Amino acid sequence: IDEKKPIKALKISGIIALFSLLGLLYIYSQYAWLPNARGVFARTHRSINKVKATPANIQKVITDMHRAFDLVTEKTLFKDNLQDLYAKNSSFENIDDELREFFKLSTFVFFNTSSKKYDHEEILQWLKNFSRHCRDCERKLIVDKKSLVIGIVK
Repeated sequence: IDEKKPIKALKISGIIALFSLLGLLYIYSQYAWLPNARGVFARTHRSINKVKATPANIQKVITDMHRAFDLVTEKTLFKDNLQDLYAKNSSFENIDDELREFFKLSTFVFFNTSSKKYDHEEILQWLKNFSRHCRDCERKLIVDKKSLVIGIVK
């Protein structure tokens, strides 16, 4: 009796079962092994990348970013109390200028009384980069200083 065929079939079945198990583990864990993969800014960044550049979406993205900061600091964050954010996670100090720019942009978008218009595409692109920087800070990764952009609000 030739026993090589059943053993080969058993090995192939075992490999398929192992890959299936790894696939299920991958799907159901949702990158749980990455630090803060399910963090507030990780979720916010994923949602921001799906929106189109419209005035309503710009306001929604800024509101979502504010909500993320509020969740991290466990209170409402303003530019005057950024130290509360730094106390929770000192990595955010690396993007201090960008954080201040975000608050300027927020004020401009929500309280713009002049007839000054802004480029929705440019602002959304800036917000996407900013949310990525916040996600990286949340994960305590190093943010490339060359990628920081200041001066979006003119």
